[in-house]
Amino acid sequence: MNNLLILGCSYSHIFHHKKYGKKENSYTIHLMKELGVNNLINLAMPGASPSTVNRILLQYLDDPKYGVPDFVFIQWPNANRNEYFVDDKYNYEDLIYVTTSIEQGLIHFGWAEGKDCPYDDGSYPWKISNNTWTSTHDGTEPNNPRAFSREDGGDERYSSAHNTIFVNKSQQLVSLYKEVGIAENYLGNLKIPYAYVESDYWDGKGLLADDHYDLPAYKYAQHLCHKQFLIPGVGIQVNSPTYAGANDNYPDGHPGPISHRNFADVLIPKLKELI
Repeated sequence: MNNLLILGCSYSHIFHHKKYGKKENSYTIHLMKELGVNNLINLAMPGASPSTVNRILLQYLDDPKYGVPDFVFIQWPNANRNEYFVDDKYNYEDLIYVTTSIEQGLIHFGWAEGKDCPYDDGSYPWKISNNTWTSTHDGTEPNNPRAFSREDGGDERYSSAHNTIFVNKSQQLVSLYKEVGIAENYLGNLKIPYAYVESDYWDGKGLLADDHYDLPAYKYAQHLCHKQFLIPGVGIQVNSPTYAGANDNYPDGHPGPISHRNFADVLIPKLKELI
């Protein structure tokens, strides 16, 4: 396989592996090596919401600078996150997402400050700009002008919508199902094969993997996506079935090398069947 595209949140990003160990510990690198992938295009974004994933997916496929993917794997972020379009411009330097490594077939992305981040030769990297988007990531970044919550004193204009989706399970169900359905339809129309997992579990149940007849919104939500290529009951998040425990965590709290190895070992045979 030539190009594998992976999207998700910080669980799929490589920054904590590089900071606390080595990038080869990431499940994404395990997939690259053991599926015989020539190019891994990792567009995971720390703090991403399901709507962020779809925005990046559509932006990339509209301009597939590093190649059209032969297969797409999505680690859907938690459904209590969302992203909103902001009509006005801010006065501070925008945070952008730029290429930080193109080596050995690996293409991944990291944060950089400033609108202009040229390479040494004067050329500019492909980038995903956040200058018109605000995230409902839950207020743990008091110095980030785009993060907002009642606690951090940030941008309150969208806090009502954020609080609704953050506490309401029915709204999370509808929101996640809508985003999954968008990706399914988009990739299906382009005839690009794909698979995905979720990051949401409560009381041992997933938002996608289980039928939530107890939630009033389920009668509506069940029609929003078909879940044909969902890999159920497995994830890379903390307390997932492949999570190796707190002793495996990196200092920043993300699952460590053993958890990533466990997750990859479950995924690889399932992806080989689909590929």
